[in-house]
Amino acid sequence: MVIEQREHLLSRAPGLIAARATAAKSADGAVVPEPPAGLDMIADIVTEQAIWGCTTCGWCEEGCPVGIEHIQRFIDMRRHLTLMESKFPQQAGNAFRGIEVQGNPWGLDQAKRADWAAGLDIPTMAEVEDPASLDVLYWVGCAGSYDERNQRVSRSFSGLMKQAGVKFGILGTEELCTGDPARRLGNEYLYATVAGQNVETLNRYKPRVIVTQCPHCFHNLKNEYPDFGLETVEVIHEAEFIDELIKAGRLKPKKALDQRVTYHDPCYMARHNRKWDGARSALGAIPGTKLADVHQCKNRTFCCGAGGGCFWKEEREGSRINQARFDQISEANPETLAVGCPFCMTQMEDAMKTKGMEEQMRVRDLSELVAESTGALDIK
Repeated sequence: MVIEQREHLLSRAPGLIAARATAAKSADGAVVPEPPAGLDMIADIVTEQAIWGCTTCGWCEEGCPVGIEHIQRFIDMRRHLTLMESKFPQQAGNAFRGIEVQGNPWGLDQAKRADWAAGLDIPTMAEVEDPASLDVLYWVGCAGSYDERNQRVSRSFSGLMKQAGVKFGILGTEELCTGDPARRLGNEYLYATVAGQNVETLNRYKPRVIVTQCPHCFHNLKNEYPDFGLETVEVIHEAEFIDELIKAGRLKPKKALDQRVTYHDPCYMARHNRKWDGARSALGAIPGTKLADVHQCKNRTFCCGAGGGCFWKEEREGSRINQARFDQISEANPETLAVGCPFCMTQMEDAMKTKGMEEQMRVRDLSELVAESTGALDIK
């Protein structure tokens, strides 16, 4: 794609230079003549199929020998299509409307965002008399709040924090989607809107630490929200947080797993943020765990297919990415496939069911496996 762009620019360079020279010779205020017509950069050179197919996983940048940054090129072209031409996949439009109206890409009732925590005695930040007394703010995320499968992860992670004596609260209905799908799909205006609202909320409560189970939430809160005014705060992903609690002796895995486990690294943790040790350290603390990495892991991990907003649109061209990744993982013959991302969870479970391997393998979030071993799932 980058080479095609370069060749396109070189082919149009003489016309562009001539048009600029003509404009320089014209009187002040003269209309700059249009350069000669040519192939369209998006429609003819890069193609919309390639633009919307990118998962922003970062593999192209990781493997590029000359350090070319490909991802921002794709995002900028998506911004042009979305904001200037109103051209984007239909399913992406549904996600945009959901975020705009209900604060989540599914468009589910914002008033039900904290329903997953019913009966767990988890306070919202608005209910806490002194937010500064809390150790962490638990950023649940849209999947952890609304998706039934990932609600189980939210309950497991909450159980672990309670077992470890962590004082935490959630935002509940004050939490909105971080806007990650909107930004990756080119709707920068919508992203700026929800990011601004979330930043205002966070700056009001001033948490010292934010912990989240979603790598996409983690990446936005840690790396992108400071551009929108988020005050200094430590942002931690569940893997590192759980590992810290285990090493501090606040979580003590006891029940043996006695299974072969392969960890699938989320792109937005391992590649974009260079974090992969915490998950493996936490899994290694579970008695009887036999860790079995595949060749493409850590910073060379392979995408599940959901990144870059692709979770919110249909995958119509080529083979399905999640099935290709599942095939790679299957080579390690794991009995348990461990994940650290709600979207990886969905993608890997779908691939497992497509292959008809529900009897041979299970997919579990890291927090679920640790909670099984510590008994945290029994804590209310």
